[in-house]
Amino acid sequence: MLNKLSSDVVTTIVGMAKSQKPTANEVKSNHTEVTGRGIPNSRITVILPNGTDHVGYVSSEGEFRIMIPKQEANSRITVIQKTPRRLDSEPLYIDVIRAIPAPNPRINEMDTDDTKVTGKGVPNSNVFVKIPGKMERLVTVNGNGDWELDTGLLDGGQEIIVHQELPDRPNSEEVKRNVVQLPALAVPRIDYVDSSHDRVWGWAEPNATVDVHVHGIVRQNVTADGSGRWSQHIGQERGNARIEVRQMKTGRPWSGMAVSNVVQLPALGNPSIDQMNTAQDHIYGWATPGATVKVHVHGVFIRDIGTDPSRKMVDTFRIRERKCYSRSTTKSCRKTMEWMVKNGSTTITSNATTKHKLHRCIT
Repeated sequence: MLNKLSSDVVTTIVGMAKSQKPTANEVKSNHTEVTGRGIPNSRITVILPNGTDHVGYVSSEGEFRIMIPKQEANSRITVIQKTPRRLDSEPLYIDVIRAIPAPNPRINEMDTDDTKVTGKGVPNSNVFVKIPGKMERLVTVNGNGDWELDTGLLDGGQEIIVHQELPDRPNSEEVKRNVVQLPALAVPRIDYVDSSHDRVWGWAEPNATVDVHVHGIVRQNVTADGSGRWSQHIGQERGNARIEVRQMKTGRPWSGMAVSNVVQLPALGNPSIDQMNTAQDHIYGWATPGATVKVHVHGVFIRDIGTDPSRKMVDTFRIRERKCYSRSTTKSCRKTMEWMVKNGSTTITSNATTKHKLHRCIT
């Protein structure tokens, strides 16, 4: 009989090995991904400081790329690799590095008569320009480092905000500048003007817009010429009319008001009437040279005439005969003549008296 041999049964439990720890590239505060290398087809879990997980897989080439939101500098990201039939790897810790932002751009001064904003930046890059309530534009910086943007006229105090953008770097800090309000022009000038003038003249800044207000007559904008001279037609005989004038240019407010009055010239002296009789068909007299004289022969005519350079005034009327209804042998026929200088002198009246033997009168 054979001896029976016996032994204890030994059971060995082999534990599952951990996955290999992955490698990862540095992460900067402007990055939006975690990249590195691991075992092909392994699962990569990225754990952010706020506890959220972002999962991806290692490619057949041994590379992984996991998209994440930007993280604050000095925050810590955890990366774990899980290879099939193995446990999770030891965690890989990555401290986020503060990225160096792009340099700040520059905004040149802009005032209220400019129609574009300009500045400096990194050559061949982009700047982002924001004018609140107006526009937002990505503007290219040229090879000389200059940039510009057409804006049209902007109000004084309007804010302009610009930042620089560069690849692989955080945007620069925002740079701000306000549009400068240009001051008003000086008060324009008004030349002396009286009631004999039919235009008002004055001086302003060359090519300025001039607001001319002659109260009760006209209000109109005129443009000063290249020397600053301006004028406005107002007509004559506007004595004592109040004149107000102001000026402005693009990007500037209206200036203060210049004020003047049309000077009313005094009346001319009374004209004179030469003596006349029924044998004459002309009226003669004297007035100021160049004056207009109103001649009124009552019942005959009213007429305006001019004076010659020698101050002699003359007008002609026809003699018409009629019988005077009188039984007397002589008759005094009277016709009243009134002459008045047109610019406002006192009317004078002269009686022409004739004694005509045939009882005929001037009519």
